Formats: sequence, C-alpha cells, structure tokens
Amino acid sequence: MLFIPHFQLIKKHKALVIAGVLCFWALLGMLVYATELIASYYFGAAFMDQIEQKQYLLRWMVWLLLTPAIILFALKINIENCHLVVFISLHLLLGTLLLSLEFCIELLILKPLAEQYYHRPVLVRELMVPFLNKYFGYVINYFLIVGMVNLYVYMQSLYSTKQSLLETELQNKNLKYDLALAQIQSLKKQIQPHFLFNAHQSLLSLILQNENKKAADMLSKLSDLLRITLQKQDSEFITVEEEVEMIKLYLSLQQIRYDHRMECTFDISPEAWHLKIPFFTLQPLAENAVKFGVEQSDKPCTIGVRIYIHDHMLNLAISNTTSHNRTHPVAGFGIGLQNVSARLQQHYQDAATLELYTDQVNTIAQISIPLYVS
Repeated sequence: MLFIPHFQLIKKHKALVIAGVLCFWALLGMLVYATELIASYYFGAAFMDQIEQKQYLLRWMVWLLLTPAIILFALKINIENCHLVVFISLHLLLGTLLLSLEFCIELLILKPLAEQYYHRPVLVRELMVPFLNKYFGYVINYFLIVGMVNLYVYMQSLYSTKQSLLETELQNKNLKYDLALAQIQSLKKQIQPHFLFNAHQSLLSLILQNENKKAADMLSKLSDLLRITLQKQDSEFITVEEEVEMIKLYLSLQQIRYDHRMECTFDISPEAWHLKIPFFTLQPLAENAVKFGVEQSDKPCTIGVRIYIHDHMLNLAISNTTSHNRTHPVAGFGIGLQNVSARLQQHYQDAATLELYTDQVNTIAQISIPLYVS
C-alpha cells in the first residue's frame, strides 16, 4: 500500500480541508469572473460568450475534482522528504500532466459544443492556443495548492511538536518536584534522629548523675515534644507560632538539665506569627546553641530566640552567649545545620540563607527567608 506522509492529519481535519478547497476555487472563480466584467464594463473588452463561460465553469469543476489528487501529490512529495530542486521539478511535471488531463477533458466536452454554437468546425489549435497562453497561470494555481498543503502540514507539525515539548517539560518539572520533595523528606528524617540522639544523651547524663526527678520531668516534656512532632511530621511547612512552640518545649526540656546555667529569651515580631516556614527548621539551631553554648561553658548562658521582618525578609535567629571573638572560627556548623541549609536550598534555591557568626558577645545562627515565599 502506498504510504502518504501526514495523510492521517488531512483525514483528521477532512471537513476543514473540504471547506478550504471549496472556498479556494469559489473565490478564484469569482475573481476571474470579476476581472472579465471589469474589462468589459470599464475598458470595452468583449465579454465572454456562452462557450467561453462554459469553458471557465468546466475548468474550475475539473480543477475542483483534481484537487484531492494535487493534495496527495503535495503530501507524498513535500519539502521534508526531498531536495528543493527535486521538489519543484517533480511538481512541475505532475502539474503539467494534470493540466494535460484537464485540457483533454475540455477538448472532449467543449469541442462539440463550440462547433454547435459557432456553426462551424472548431480546430484543436483554437482551444490549445488560449490554453497555452494561460499555462503559467494554471501552474501557479497548482503550486499554490501544493504550497498551502505544505504550509498547513508544517503548522500542524509545529503545533504538535510544541505540544509534545510542553508535555515533556511538564513531566520533567513534575519529576524534578518529586525528586526535590524526596530529598527534602530525606533531609528532614536525618534531622529528627539527630535531635532524638541529643535528647537521649541529655537524659542519660541526668540518670547517671542520679537526677531522677529532673530526668522524669525531662522525659515528660520530651513526650510532649514528640507528640507535637508526630502530629506535624507530614507537614512540610508550619507557622512560626507552631515552630516556636516546639522550640520553647525543647529549651524548657534543656533547662531542666542545666537549671540556673541556662536562661531563655524570646523576641518574636507579631507580624511574623502567621508566616510559614519549613517544619523543624529552628530545632537544629536551638540544639547547636545548647551544645556549643551551655555545654561548653561553666558560666550562665543565655539562649535568645529572635524572629523579625526586615527588608522584605523573614529573619529567624537563635543566639547563645559565647567567649569567642572574631579571630576564632565559629563552631557548630555540623550535620544539623548542613541539613537545614540543604532543605532551604531545595525550597528557596539561593533566595534563602543560613549564616553562623559571632558578634563577640553572642554566637548567632540566622535564617533569612524572602517574604514572598513565606
């Protein structure tokens, strides 16, 4: 079976193609008829007689019937599958063959009618000469149809390609989103065991020091903290208020252990309470403040939680008093903070930052998130 490229496309839009063909030849016929009227009315040219009118009508009817063949030729021999010179040469040959067929039909039908109308024999050359004089115009009509078919196929192919690209791009974005979500969940799951390990070490330390009442109180608060954590574990984002509630529980848990050596302060901007941040974002910062502040000093240590808005950024800072100065490296950027930084990168790319620095009085871990994504 002869393969016709893009034939299914034409078949799919059959009604549109038929309507286009009818409109094309109707419009062309009206234009030819209009030029004859203008030439006759304004410039005194002889108007077409009955035979000439029948000739034009027959010609357009034959062309209309031959148009499906021209469309198939245009589909089979198109600019995608052959060189431009070959494309033009083959269509010039096919167009000439169709014109010859059309002339033979005219000759068979019109010659007897013309002889009857003119009451004399009509020679073949009388019909051939006018036909040859308009040969170039007929070829232009043929190539116009071929060109429109190729343009139509090209536009449909371009549209299909764009649709495929958009679908592929959407699938890629969905895959990237799923991958990013999986990475975020993995990072979050790394943070939680890290927190539990630190809490376990604190409990073990109290038990070894025979601080059983403190250990019981600590275990009770740890249970409350774990309950909230389990309730929120499926939420990637929670409000600042909910995150601060967990931080308060955690720090109160640590105050049981360190008693008078640890003091906590909170400075939360009212407009920040309802804003959302990634779940378990501040927990590793609080753990670091305890580990590298309270644990490493015999002096009283203040843990400060400050959340405020500045320059269209939501700033979340946890500080601890320290003896470090600017000439010493700041300790504490371990697995916990590294995972927080990685999660921020997944959610906000480079729009959010995590900094760890000292101002000679405090060591400060600060997260900055743009407000438009909070």
